[in-house]
Amino acid sequence: IQRRYQGDTVNGMDPIDETDNINLPILLYHGDYDVRVPLYHSTNFYNKIKKASPESKLIVLKKMGHQSNKWLPEHKQQVLDEMENFLSTTCNMPLN
Repeated sequence: IQRRYQGDTVNGMDPIDETDNINLPILLYHGDYDVRVPLYHSTNFYNKIKKASPESKLIVLKKMGHQSNKWLPEHKQQVLDEMENFLSTTCNMPLN
């Protein structure tokens, strides 16, 4: 639907087509209960970017769906912990 109705705003902007141009680490997270965007979208993207950016990371959040307003407290904590670790170690950004 998106490609049909948005046309030129989407053509040529598929992130998976740009994975060879990645020059920085990327942190991805995806819920394993997401039915709107299946997990394989993130795993396929991750598998392509890790060649160009081996520091990248994919986190699969257990029992999490698509809607961010229905996150369980443990999902929020896991994402925040992973982000903090990723920024402070992989990206070498002090968070103090």
